[in-house]
Amino acid sequence: AIDFNTGKEFNMTRTGGTNHADIQPATPEDLAVLKQCFGGSYTWEKRPMLIEIGSAKIAASLFGMPNGSGDITGCGMDGSLCLYFLNSKSDVLGGITDGEHAQIIQSAASTQ
Repeated sequence: AIDFNTGKEFNMTRTGGTNHADIQPATPEDLAVLKQCFGGSYTWEKRPMLIEIGSAKIAASLFGMPNGSGDITGCGMDGSLCLYFLNSKSDVLGGITDGEHAQIIQSAASTQ
């Protein structure tokens, strides 16, 4: 993953999610970089991201507050983060589109 605003890169692993991806950083080092992107700690902020899958870069929006549970032990984070792509939906409120995530995805996509 590449943080759109800072250019910082870190690895993450999808741990679940139905309407959007639930992710965790792959290692404690990746968690440290992820937190740097959010100003050093978890936050309610949503950030534009570029997700690299193979040779493709996909615009996304990452929510900076862990929630739920996570499957990766030893990564240093309890819970998982929500990663939205184009047309991703919320898991609450009947699976509606999150307008703020959609705007953030569009800003990340504007350079692609």
